[in-house]
Amino acid sequence: MRLYLVRHGEALSQDEDPERGLSATGMHDINKVASHMAARGVAVESIFHSGKKRARQTAEIIAGAIDVKKDVFEAAGLRPEDDPSIWAGKLSGMEKDVMLVGHLPHLGALATRLTGVRGLTLGTGQAICIMLGKDGSGSVKWTVAPQGI
Repeated sequence: MRLYLVRHGEALSQDEDPERGLSATGMHDINKVASHMAARGVAVESIFHSGKKRARQTAEIIAGAIDVKKDVFEAAGLRPEDDPSIWAGKLSGMEKDVMLVGHLPHLGALATRLTGVRGLTLGTGQAICIMLGKDGSGSVKWTVAPQGI
């Protein structure tokens, strides 16, 4: 299966928006990444996000650009300090391609756990495609950041 990990786009400061939604730059960057994914033919069964406003907005923008079979869902275990083993366990039972939209340090720790590559991290708006085997181990297939498009 293909797993897409996406870090939310640039967020507003807490003074500007207490819920820290996406900034204009964040929306622009995510639209660029979403268009790039659509051009690559990215399709997923579902998109899961942490529930934080900036992650939900990121997930919704991407869902508007790519083929999503089911829908966008808020899911537990995707917040910044959550244990990556929660989603590592959930993913081992999945066969369909999915996307997780979240935050650091969680996404970096999850990517490292799945691939064994130390120090994997994601910039704001960056996406990583990981090919997961049935044994739960994965390899990075590609990555895209807004600055590289």
